[in-house]
Amino acid sequence: MTKVFITFLLFATSLVYAQGTGEKPSTIHIELSGTIFNLPNDTLYISQLMGRQYHDYDKAVADKNGNFSFSTDLPNPDYYVLRLGNHSHLNIIFRENDSIQVYGDGKNILFFSNIIGSPESTDMNDFLRTYEVFKRDKDSATMLMRQFPNQQKAITQQFQQKYLRFTAERSRFTSNHRKSPALIAVINTYAIPNEYKEYEAVAKDLLEGFPESNVVQSIRQQMAQHKAKYESSQLLASGKPAPEIAMPDANGDTLRLSDLKGNVVLIDFWASWCGPCRRENPNVVKLYEKYHDAGFEVFSVSLDGRKENWLAAIDADNLKWDSHVSELNKWNCSARADYGFSGIPFTVLVDKEGNIISTNLRGVALESALSSIFGY
Repeated sequence: MTKVFITFLLFATSLVYAQGTGEKPSTIHIELSGTIFNLPNDTLYISQLMGRQYHDYDKAVADKNGNFSFSTDLPNPDYYVLRLGNHSHLNIIFRENDSIQVYGDGKNILFFSNIIGSPESTDMNDFLRTYEVFKRDKDSATMLMRQFPNQQKAITQQFQQKYLRFTAERSRFTSNHRKSPALIAVINTYAIPNEYKEYEAVAKDLLEGFPESNVVQSIRQQMAQHKAKYESSQLLASGKPAPEIAMPDANGDTLRLSDLKGNVVLIDFWASWCGPCRRENPNVVKLYEKYHDAGFEVFSVSLDGRKENWLAAIDADNLKWDSHVSELNKWNCSARADYGFSGIPFTVLVDKEGNIISTNLRGVALESALSSIFGY
C-alpha cells in the first residue's frame, strides 16, 4: 500500500519536467541516517516512484546492525522514499538542508518506524497507517460479501461504521494540517466526483503550502480532470429530473423513459460486449424479481452495434423486463450527452416522480438503496 498514494503523482512529476519551462530545478542537500533492523538486504536507496518503477538518486550500505547514512544532493524539495528493497519503502518529505533520522523494522516499515527531524513526514505516515487499516477493512468486507452473499446487508452495515470513522479521521487530519505537505497522504483517498469539493480544498492547500514540489505541481492537471468529471456529474445530481430518453425497441417502436413514471426505475446503460455489464446482470435480474411487484422497473439502454448480439445477450442473461432500447450505434448513443457517462456499466436510479436518486449503483449498493426505498 505504501506505494499507492503517490504513485500517480510521482509518475506525473516526470511530465512536469518534460512539459515545464525547461529550467533544471536547483538541487538541495540532505542528510539521512538511522537504524533499520530486519532489512531485506544491506543496500538502501533514496528514490522516487515513477509509475511502477523506482528512480534511485543515491544508495548506502547498512552495517550488520542496520545502521546507515546518506549525505547527498536531490533535485528539489519534494516527496521521496527510503527504499529497502523492490517492494518496500518509507515515504519522506525532503527540504533544503534537512537532517533526518529513521529508525524502524524493515519487515513492516510503515507501521514500525520513527522519523526524527521531519514532523511533516511523521504526520504523512501517521495518516498512511490510518488509511492502510481502512483499506484492509474494506478488502475484508469485500471478501466476506463474496463468501456469504446472503449476509451482504449486515456486512455492508458493519463496514459503513468503519467508513464513517475513517472519513471523520480524514476530516480531522485535513483540518489540523492546513497547507502542510503531509496532505499528500489524503489527496487520492477521495471518491471523485462525489467528494470533489473536499478533494479540491486539499489540492489547493497543497499547491499553496508546497509549491516547490513537482509532485504537488502535477496535481494541477489531475485537479482539472477531476473538475471536469465533477461538473459532468452535476448533470445528474440527486433530486434533478432524469433527462428523457426516447429510443427504439427491438421492434422499432419508440419507448420513453417517461412511460415508466410512477415506478422506481433503474436506467441501465450496458452492452452485450461489456464484461462487467454481463457480470452485473444476474444481480439486476435478482433485484427486479424481488421488487418488481412493489413498483420497480428497469430501463435498459444498449450500446450495441449489432441487433443479433443485443437480443442474444438479453435472452442469455434472462433480462425479463420489457423496456429494452438501442439505437445500435455503439458509443454514439444520443443519451450520452445528457447523461455524461464515459464508461459502462453506468446506472441511474430514478424515483416515482422521475427525479434522480443516485448514479452508478451496482451490486450491494443497489440492493441497499432498493431495500431502503421499499422497506424490505
